[in-house]
Amino acid sequence: MAIQKMIPIAAAVALGAVVGVRAASGHGEVIRLGAPSVSAGDSLAVTGEEFGVRAEITLVLEGAAGRTVLATIRADGDGRFATAVSIPVEAAAGAYRIVAEAGEDRATAELLVTSPVAGTWMEGHPAAVHEAGAATSEKMSLDRSRSAAESTIAWGIVGALVLLGAWLARGARFTA
Repeated sequence: MAIQKMIPIAAAVALGAVVGVRAASGHGEVIRLGAPSVSAGDSLAVTGEEFGVRAEITLVLEGAAGRTVLATIRADGDGRFATAVSIPVEAAAGAYRIVAEAGEDRATAELLVTSPVAGTWMEGHPAAVHEAGAATSEKMSLDRSRSAAESTIAWGIVGALVLLGAWLARGARFTA
């Protein structure tokens, strides 16, 4: 009975070994990113190797919203390349993948796109972040003026709370 239980386990291990060897027997293309994360709108260094000699390589940004072609370049005589690509300003913050494709050859690298750094985006962009002004020793001018209606309502609420507190205190005196 123990042998019957081991046969499916051995078959699964053998199948896993065959699939693992098959996945590992690719052409060996590799890409490397200049940084693990980048702000939208910034540039990113991308290098690659083990591609075909003088292969035409398309660099693509893949994410939840789809695929965006970043550049098309040509590998050198050793199948290597080095370039810089611009991450689109429209790219939302999140996890992405940079993909280098040359025919059936494909290599990927994970990338995290972050929100833009303050003051680096164009004015008027919906996600623009504005920097705070420099600190000064000058007093800030705050408008504290209130209309007569606002003041009347505020003082009415304060008066009602004082009367409520007095009534509660008087009631507590007789019950104690």
